Amino acid sequence: MSAALHLAAQALITLAGLSALALILREFQIYADKAIAALLMGEGVHVDRP
Repeated sequence: MSAALHLAAQALITLAGLSALALILREFQIYADKAIAALLMGEGVHVDRP
């Protein structure tokens, strides 16, 4: 029973880790989409070079 409990706990931890990674990647994708849209619309940060 101990081995089955250990495997179940390990699977749950792995699932939680993958879910967290998916959330982080999704947030980054949303940020990147907004940044690209802003650049395409000409609303990006303009840096004047001498």
